[in-house]
Amino acid sequence: MEYSFYVIPFTIYNSHLQPVSTLPSNTYLTVSIVIPPKNLALLQQYVQEHKILNFTQVEKLFIPKHEISRIVTYLRQMNISAVNYLNIIVASGTAAQLEKALKGKFYIYRFLNHEFYEFSGSSIFPNTIIIGTNITSLFLSKPITLYNITQAVAYSVVQPNQLRVAYNVSWLYEHNITGKGTTIGILDFYGDPYIQQQLESFDSMLNITNPPFLKIVPIGAYNPNDGISTGWAMEISLDVEYAHIIAPDAGIVLYVANPNVPLPAIIAYIDQQDEVNVLSQSFGIPEVGDLTSFEIIEMIRQLRIGQIIGFDVVEVSPPYNVSEITSMLAANIIYEGMSVLSLSL
Repeated sequence: MEYSFYVIPFTIYNSHLQPVSTLPSNTYLTVSIVIPPKNLALLQQYVQEHKILNFTQVEKLFIPKHEISRIVTYLRQMNISAVNYLNIIVASGTAAQLEKALKGKFYIYRFLNHEFYEFSGSSIFPNTIIIGTNITSLFLSKPITLYNITQAVAYSVVQPNQLRVAYNVSWLYEHNITGKGTTIGILDFYGDPYIQQQLESFDSMLNITNPPFLKIVPIGAYNPNDGISTGWAMEISLDVEYAHIIAPDAGIVLYVANPNVPLPAIIAYIDQQDEVNVLSQSFGIPEVGDLTSFEIIEMIRQLRIGQIIGFDVVEVSPPYNVSEITSMLAANIIYEGMSVLSLSL
């Protein structure tokens, strides 16, 4: 288990938005309570050192079991369903039950014609963070890559051998590194009712052996047919099939999450299961406060000769980029990267 999977919580503060109403008291919902890990300085040190520990060591060193047990007991006494995954407690109940137990209120906000709810109130548990919002599910209502036709075109145009060349994995295959003994985790939402048949058909069409196994693990209740109407079925199909293309001998665990389950709880659940060696989180959520274009270009230029063997511009969506500035930045980054790469050859 590597600490890059450890849950880093986030919350939304709507100081600039005024609530339009409160959530009906009988609304059934789920919140996450994030308890900071103990021995935080040691955890940060191990992250920097890329130290690998097993699950037992993680629990012993960093999970505050006594504090978690105390909070879970309190919630259950308040007739709230509560379970924990690592340092995350998932609590479910009606809005009225949760408001009474957590000493706060669920308010409804409106932003850009979208309504979402969020819990407001100081945490009654010291040094914890309460995440009670459905704003994440708004971002995940459709895969962000399906807001345009890019992905559909890629599916019919990019062939397996082209993908292998693009990611320069031929050296790995030549040294018999094909994913054998490894399990890939893929996190998607809503589901795909035909993913088993799709993978078998895909492998047969391209004369590829089936993976050792494809295991589907639900996180929360879901109807796989919803994946068709939301577009997630296509995303899942692409994720599973092309992960198999790159690592043909790796097993695959497909986690299908209900988008109403808080994201920190989803990640903590997957981490606690300890079934996979690597996890692909196949979705995107807009972020602010990232690196500027100037900083990115300077970082590339600082790479010394011999430090870079390849690079990948992960995703740019021209139809979603009205001013085309992101497309131009991507092209410039490719130019800068190729310049550094040419000096390393």
